[in-house]
Amino acid sequence: MTVMTELQGDTNDYTWGVRYWSLNAVGADPGDEYSWSEAVFITESALDAYTLFDQYVAAYAANPDVRNIQLVYTPKIQWRVQQEESPGDAEAARQRIAEALRDTPNE
Repeated sequence: MTVMTELQGDTNDYTWGVRYWSLNAVGADPGDEYSWSEAVFITESALDAYTLFDQYVAAYAANPDVRNIQLVYTPKIQWRVQQEESPGDAEAARQRIAEALRDTPNE
């Protein structure tokens, strides 16, 4: 597969997943771009992503409510856990998110 030749380093250096778009409500208008929602399922490995991708393509190939199934990868994601806020403390949460984004190096 061509994706493997584009990678720099080992496949374990990447976070893998499957991304697709689906209609976000029963009876939604497929002609309206706002009727579609993106979903990304993160997998443990490249092999798991390829397996899931093959399963999704087989399961949804004829389903008009699902489109653009893609195998995706990105440099390894360093996950951070968002601290829970008490209800109504949205401003404190926004400030902490802004601070975290300022502290995150751009690659």
